Amino acid sequence: MQDYGVTAQQAPRVVMRQVHARSLYPAQMLRALSNRRQGIAIPELTSDRLDTWLQRLEEDDMVVHYEPDLKEGWFYVQRRPKKDTDVIRDPRV
Repeated sequence: MQDYGVTAQQAPRVVMRQVHARSLYPAQMLRALSNRRQGIAIPELTSDRLDTWLQRLEEDDMVVHYEPDLKEGWFYVQRRPKKDTDVIRDPRV
């Protein structure tokens, strides 16, 4: 998986609006993934949820896409072959 300019142990970084940062599930899972990749302990329940979420993304061939100007902010979109190589849509492509 590509790291989008950060170390391979970290999740891709997204600068998000405060309204989108706290309660939305994709944001929570991306924070948990970042912690896991950095070796920071996460609660077992969060780890289980993260595993399920990652498996679902893979099975459905989806990635997370962020649109800061929209109320919802987070969307699941179809993975673009050879462009979206991690769990989040690469906005540079």
